[in-house]
Amino acid sequence: MPEVVQNPISESMISAVSGALNIPLIIGGGIATPEKAAANAKAGADIIVVEMP
Repeated sequence: MPEVVQNPISESMISAVSGALNIPLIIGGGIATPEKAAANAKAGADIIVVEMP
């Protein structure tokens, strides 16, 4: 059984890191809903990693 992430990366952190990089930003962990994945993408994540049940 995979461990559940208690504190996923915030959209503000994703935005800050994305703005400082010139390479693709890969985000994973704590993404349990399509809405969270969409919020991460909107914040600047280029690739979203999710675990299949």
